[in-house]
Amino acid sequence: MAHAITLNFSNPNQTGLWLSVAFMFGILKCAEENSKFKKIIFFLLDIMLLPLIIKTLSRNSLISILFVGILIVYGKIFRKKKLPKFFIYLIILFPLIFCFLYLLLINTPFAENFSFLIGEGKSLTSRLSIWNFALEQFLKHPIIGNYSEIMFYGNGVAQFHNTGIA
Repeated sequence: MAHAITLNFSNPNQTGLWLSVAFMFGILKCAEENSKFKKIIFFLLDIMLLPLIIKTLSRNSLISILFVGILIVYGKIFRKKKLPKFFIYLIILFPLIFCFLYLLLINTPFAENFSFLIGEGKSLTSRLSIWNFALEQFLKHPIIGNYSEIMFYGNGVAQFHNTGIA
């Protein structure tokens, strides 16, 4: 199994986060740009970023890119400039919903359906302890969160890629 790249970030997930955000801004710029030349430039830059994102082995980054791509295609097909309010609320609440579903389903036979997501050092339960802790912190501090505790959960290692859950 190949090792994930970090590009001098503290971990591959953080690398993937930064690269995927750059990628998504490039996609957005490509979709909004009127000049065909500029569209091609942004598209080519994104094509060059994609192999790096894949090499981070960051599942969250790849899922985020796929999701943004689907939203852009939806906007282009249906010529929508705005998303319905319900959909925006769903997007905002999705990390919390996903966390609850993950915690409910991870110890059931249904979880075996997601075995294709298992990678080197990334079991399906690899987020279980941090997300349980994050959820506890969210329930204690539902309005402002408790990012300082969550960020350094465990051995004092920054968990920036997990802070979105709580």
